[in-house]
Amino acid sequence: DRRNIRRASVATPVTGDTLWRDLCVQGACWAEREERICVTMPPIRKIFMWLVVIFVLYAILTSPTEAANIGSNIVNILKNGIENIFTFFDSLLGH
Repeated sequence: DRRNIRRASVATPVTGDTLWRDLCVQGACWAEREERICVTMPPIRKIFMWLVVIFVLYAILTSPTEAANIGSNIVNILKNGIENIFTFFDSLLGH
């Protein structure tokens, strides 16, 4: 019976038997003779991550030199960003 389902909220504890019910889309879960039925959205995040992995593998296999250059550039950008953050805080502290 859908009327007996407690709505999930920020204050709802996610423990024990409420875990399944609270993780479902509001109003889409109900208990039916001890069977739990939950209608949720497709796993968009998982699908997106697999597409990214497939694209990266494709890029590496089709042009490994360019893929290595792109990877090197990304590492350099991250390294420079971290160095600049440390330089900012060193200047801020007066070192």
